[in-house]
Amino acid sequence: MEIKNGCHFDLRRRSTQLTVIAWVKSGLLAAVHLGTPCTVFSRARHGIKHMERAHEKERVGIELALFTSEIIQNCN
Repeated sequence: MEIKNGCHFDLRRRSTQLTVIAWVKSGLLAAVHLGTPCTVFSRARHGIKHMERAHEKERVGIELALFTSEIIQNCN
């Protein structure tokens, strides 16, 4: 899934997430590779100057981490 190919590939969209989950559940996918952004969880993160932008990155990071967890649960 590459967001550069269009908004319908955006894994932040719940409709796209549900499509991927359906593929996993149906057995259509033989494997998944997850590249969840982790920079928002880093202990090295300090000196933030733009708090509003930082909070948005955190929100997206947590949302994608939860989706990652959901994918793993469905793969199991």
